[in-house]
Amino acid sequence: MLAKIRRIPAGTFLVPLILSMITYTIWPDLFMIGGLTQALFSGQSVGFIAAILTFFSGTLIDVKQLGNLIKRQGLLFLYKAVFSMLLAWGYILLFGQEGILGISGLAFASTITSVNTAIYLLTAKSYGTKLDTGAYGLFGILSLPVLPIILYSLLYSGGGSAIDLTPVFSILIPLILGVILGNLDEDFTELFAPGISAILPFLGWNVGQGVNLIEAIRSGLPGLLLTAFFILTMSTLIILDKNILKNDGLYGMALMTVAGLSTSSPAIVAATFPQVEQYVSGATTQVLLVSVLTSVGMPIIIARVARRMNKKTNRL
Repeated sequence: MLAKIRRIPAGTFLVPLILSMITYTIWPDLFMIGGLTQALFSGQSVGFIAAILTFFSGTLIDVKQLGNLIKRQGLLFLYKAVFSMLLAWGYILLFGQEGILGISGLAFASTITSVNTAIYLLTAKSYGTKLDTGAYGLFGILSLPVLPIILYSLLYSGGGSAIDLTPVFSILIPLILGVILGNLDEDFTELFAPGISAILPFLGWNVGQGVNLIEAIRSGLPGLLLTAFFILTMSTLIILDKNILKNDGLYGMALMTVAGLSTSSPAIVAATFPQVEQYVSGATTQVLLVSVLTSVGMPIIIARVARRMNKKTNRL
């Protein structure tokens, strides 16, 4: 059975993700029974699994190659962060929090700044190198509502003094610890590296919990328009990846995804800035639709492009 799942592009992540979304849509409280079952299968483990993956990825980073890592993936990270922030700021400046075509400023900012780092990790593990896999922790910053919080802090606080960088540090700490252990002794790398593939199915399942497919569909035309705009603007990542970094474009494609965690961004922003509370519900369903479409569709597209380029895969 596992062999059949592996024939599906990114199957060990996508199959649990899709099954989990279907299960949650039909019976959202199925695993809310407490104890180990709830801890492992209800979606409450997303943060823990992401932290473990960040730590594991850190053990793969050779500090002697850190300059090459920054050179290879740092520009993609910087471009994604800065470009998406500018787009979100420009959208809110032009159209206000109300937005246009049913897409609020909150929905736009929460979507455009996001990256599903699980898809990046899948791409790196399947078609990349050990060095590329180590960048998972770096891109993990973009899977949390760090950039939307910074953006709204600038919009409503009149400057950067109120910006909370705690989410950034919360990602960097396990990453740095992993780097330290991996470079102190290569045995730590050999111990933890295989765990990345082993834990991905659990990440897929936990991300799927909390994703109601009916609610995603209800976001309707605004959600589809937001998806189209996200893909169109973020396609510039492929150009950067291929023409500037001289890669094959697969990493640029992997970053054209929205994390399931980003469905929490509207509520988190509104908790700090009540001015946008009225937009939370609509923004959440729209972010959800973009997340489902990009997280399911992009790995399939990446696999097809990779096959055309005759790239080898490690088959997660």
